[in-house]
This record gives sequence, C-alpha cells and structure tokens, in this order.
Amino acid sequence: MNLAQALPTHKIMPLVAAESTAQAIEDATTFRDAGFPMVEILCRTPQAVEIIGEACRALPDLFIGAGTILTVELGEQALAAGAKFLVSPACDPAIIELAKRRGVQFVPGVYTPSDVAIAMRHGYNLLKLFPAGPAGGVEYISALASPFGHTKLQLVAGCGITKDNYASYLKHPLVGGLIPDWLSPLRGKALRDELPATKKLLASV
Repeated sequence: MNLAQALPTHKIMPLVAAESTAQAIEDATTFRDAGFPMVEILCRTPQAVEIIGEACRALPDLFIGAGTILTVELGEQALAAGAKFLVSPACDPAIIELAKRRGVQFVPGVYTPSDVAIAMRHGYNLLKLFPAGPAGGVEYISALASPFGHTKLQLVAGCGITKDNYASYLKHPLVGGLIPDWLSPLRGKALRDELPATKKLLASV
C-alpha cells in the first residue's frame, strides 16, 4: 500500500493505542471493519512492540505501522515485529536512513520549513505536521504553501484537529489526511460507536 495515495481517499490516519494486545487488536479490527486499510499502532508503552507483532499476526489483511518512533532502536524492533511502515513526530535523519535501508515507508514529523526541506531533500513528501494546531493551524499551512505549494508536499495534520475545524484542514490543498483529536482517546465500544459519525463528517468534505 502506498500511504501517500491511500490517505487522501480515507482522509485520516487511524491511530491505535498499545495498552494491551486484546485492546489493540479490537480497535485495529474496528478501523478495518469501518473500511480503513491501515492503522498506526503507537509505541508509547513498554509492550507496544510485542503488541504490534501480535496484531500483525492476527490481522494480516491490515497494513499495520508503528508510530511515535523516536529512536533507531525502536524502529528496528517495530520492523522486526512486523510493522509495515514507520511514523515519527520528528524529522530524525537517523530514522530516515533506517527506513531507507530497510525499504519501508516512513512519515517524518515536521514543524518548521527547515524540517520540511530536510525531509524532502531525503525524498520524503508525505510528512506529519505536528503539532498542527499549536503551529498555527490552517493559516500556518497556507504560509508553508508559499514556498512549498509547487512541490509534492503532502501533510498529515495532527494535534489540534477538532470537529469544529477538521473541514478547513481537509479542504487545504497541502493536506492529505488528518489525525482527529476526538478519536484518539476512544477505545472499544466507544470507538465503534463514534466511527460511523466520523466517516459521515469526512464524507461531507
């Protein structure tokens, strides 16, 4: 799966917490059954890598990646467990080189024009703008469009995306997808109940 092609179709990057194997597989299955072919499992707990491995084995039809990759070591462990792609909140050249060496898709995190330029120099055009809201929101993205609008830059906007402003982000030509704040804390039944309404919101843009 090519994330840069898939994200504009599905409009969000589904995030799955790694609090337990059962919870992560349940929530990943919820996203899959709702029509999302990929999920990012967050590496923010000691058991996250093991959970990624279990989820990959349980859901072979889902394109499962590892998020919050802050070190090369964590990236190596996630890939060894079966992760198909990596996501980071930062633009770390060492993790970029890891992704290139292993031949996997990587979504670096950016915040400044320098971050964007460095990531694009390494061949990455799909980037995670984090945090999008504190960075200045849609107005900041429009400012980035001045020097980068003619390039292949595509942003996944995360942090600060609410039901009040999501549409303005999705309508921006540089935005390929979102990480909605309102989905992030939901687990189990709460996530299943909310996803249909979220899909209607996304379809309306």
